[in-house]
Amino acid sequence: MPQVTDVRDVILVDPVLTQVAIGYRVQGAVAENLLPTLPVSSVSGQIARFGKDAFRRESARRGRGSQARRVNWSVDSVKFLCEEYALEIPVDDRDVAASQNPIDPFVAATTQLVDMLTLDAEVRARDAVVNALTTAGYQTVPSTKWDQSGSTPITDLKNAIVAVSRRIGVRPTTVVISRPVWEVLIEHAQVADRLKFTNATFSTEILARWLEVREVVIGDMVMDTALEGDTPNLQHVWGDRVVVAFVPQRPAINQPAFGYRPTLSNFVVERYRDEPSRSTVIRVRHEVAEVITAPDAGHLLDDVLASI
Repeated sequence: MPQVTDVRDVILVDPVLTQVAIGYRVQGAVAENLLPTLPVSSVSGQIARFGKDAFRRESARRGRGSQARRVNWSVDSVKFLCEEYALEIPVDDRDVAASQNPIDPFVAATTQLVDMLTLDAEVRARDAVVNALTTAGYQTVPSTKWDQSGSTPITDLKNAIVAVSRRIGVRPTTVVISRPVWEVLIEHAQVADRLKFTNATFSTEILARWLEVREVVIGDMVMDTALEGDTPNLQHVWGDRVVVAFVPQRPAINQPAFGYRPTLSNFVVERYRDEPSRSTVIRVRHEVAEVITAPDAGHLLDDVLASI
C-alpha cells in the first residue's frame, strides 16, 4: 500500500459540514453586533476611516452659469491583518457506527468546534474593544455602582450615548450589556419607576426605545478562567461592562463604523482520516481580524457593579 507522505494529500473540504458551521449561531455571542463581519479578498489591507467633513456646513449656493462648488472628503485608513484560527476533533469510528444517522457525530463535532472558535473570537473582540476605548479615554466608571442604592443606570447610559453623538455627530445604534449587568437592571428602582404605570415587562426592546438606539443585546458567553486541571471557574466574557457604539446596518469597507471584523474565509470544515486512532478528524478554521476603526464612535461603561 502506498504511504501518504503529506497530510494535505488526504485533507478534504466538507461542503455539507461547512454549511452547518456557517449557519450555526452561538447563543449569547455579541462580537458580531459590535464588529460586524466584513468580507475581504486578501489577508491584509486597509479599511477607510472618514473625517467629519460631512458635518461641516459648506456654502452650496450656485450662481447662474457657474460650476457647483467641489468639496473633498478627508479619508484616512486603518490597516488589518487576518490571522487563521483552527481547531480539530477526532470522531471515532465506533461513535459513527453507533449513531442512527451516521452524519450526526460529525455535525456534533462541527458545532462544538464552532462554539470554541466563537468563544475565542468573543474574547479577542472584547479585548480589542476595551483596549481601544480605554486608551482613547472613552471610558466611564459610575461613581455609584448600579447594584448600589442611589445609582442611575438609565441616566448613565443616556450620558454615554450623548457623549458618542457629540463626538461623531451621529447617534450610536448599539448597546451591548453583559448578563450580570442586565440582571441588575431588571430589578433596578430606576427601571421599576419607569414601568410602574404600565403592564409592560422590561426587555431589551423596551430599553432600546428608551435609549433611542437600534438594538440592545446581552453578552451571555462565559469562559473558564481556571488553569487546566484546576477547579473550573466560569466567568462572563464581558464581565460587568456596557459598550455603546455606532454600527452601520450595511457594513462596507467604505462605510464609517466603530469597528469591523475583516474576514478572508468564514468557517471552513475539513476532514481527514487518522487511521492509527481509527477516527476521522474534523477541523474547523477561519481567517479573521478584529479592527477598531473609529474609537470615538464608541463608549465603555466599565466596572459598573460593586459585586464583581
